[in-house]
Amino acid sequence: MAISPPPSILPSPSSAREIQRRSNGIASREQILDATSQLAGELGYDGTSISLVSERSGLPASSIYWHFKSKDLLIAAVIERSFIRFREKLLPLPKPTGNALNDLQKSFAKITEAWSSDADFLRLGTMLVLDRRPEELTARAGYVAIRKHTHEIFCQLWKSVMPSLTPASVKKMATLTMSTCDGLFVAQEVEGGDLAKLMDTALVGLLASAKALQAGKDAPVKKKK
Repeated sequence: MAISPPPSILPSPSSAREIQRRSNGIASREQILDATSQLAGELGYDGTSISLVSERSGLPASSIYWHFKSKDLLIAAVIERSFIRFREKLLPLPKPTGNALNDLQKSFAKITEAWSSDADFLRLGTMLVLDRRPEELTARAGYVAIRKHTHEIFCQLWKSVMPSLTPASVKKMATLTMSTCDGLFVAQEVEGGDLAKLMDTALVGLLASAKALQAGKDAPVKKKK
């Protein structure tokens, strides 16, 4: 299935100097992102500061600003790197076999495995997306773009698993699937437990919903006069 490349959260380089800045110092850049990821997970967006990142990474603030112009762009880079790593583990999705539940389980087994090592984008993004601010953060806007891209991936998954679903039903299932994943991720963060088993249980419900849509049972009920 053809899935478009992931969206770029960070602004495009505007000069040769900017391109060189991003390509040089890869090791220090990764060191900075690792430290920021840890701090943001512990303290959230507002609790993370350049000075704390400097302390945690062992690099001077000037080095951090050499790579990133602001804390907002730094957090955006953490989210972008995490999602790219997650996507690389997730795709390509397994080829459909004709057994819808089995196909879903194989795909979501890859999702839960990818989450186990690369969930910073979801953890930090969830914090940001619920935080309404007068001025839109680059990191928050970037995560919203990532969610739209993820919705596309789930649309392609449902098209593959159940080709007879209408385009409208595919979009509904993609939205419902994302909502389910959001809830399971939060439950895992708060309560722990076996995420893979919870996901398998949720897939049974998602498949039942898809079959109901397939049978046209999602039509609005007309009120009796």
